[in-house]
Amino acid sequence: MQQFRPGYMLLEVFLAMSIATVAIAVASNLQLRAWIRITRDHDELEKVFLIKKNLYDAYQDQAQRTKKIVTQLEQPAMKITTDVEGIPKKSSLAPLKESAKIVRSVGVWKFENAARYISMILVMPRSESKQSSEKKPS
Repeated sequence: MQQFRPGYMLLEVFLAMSIATVAIAVASNLQLRAWIRITRDHDELEKVFLIKKNLYDAYQDQAQRTKKIVTQLEQPAMKITTDVEGIPKKSSLAPLKESAKIVRSVGVWKFENAARYISMILVMPRSESKQSSEKKPS
C-alpha cells in the first residue's frame, strides 16, 4: 500500500507553471502593444504641434506669406512643406476668394518603413494692400 505524501506530482507542477506562463505572456504582450501605441500617438501629437507651429510662423511672417517654405527637421526627422494657395472656384469658400487665401502645411516622415504624413490647412486673410488695389477699379 502506498503512503499519502503531502505535495504535488511533477505533472501537476508543470501544468500549473505552463498556465501561469501563458497568462503572463498574454498580459505582457498586451502591455507591450499598449506601450507601442502610446509612444506612436505621442510622436504623432508632437509632429502635429511642430506642423502647427510652422504654419503659424508662416502666417506671422509677412515675407513668407506668398512663397513655398520647406523646412527639414533633424529631431524628429521630418520634412514640413508650407505653401500658399488660392481658393478654388468650386470650393464652398469661393465667396471669400477676394479676401482670403489658403495656407497648407504638410509634414512627412517615416515610421516603421512607411511614409506617414499630416496635413493642416489655414484660411488666411489676404494682405490689405492687395485687397485695396483690387477694390479700386470697381
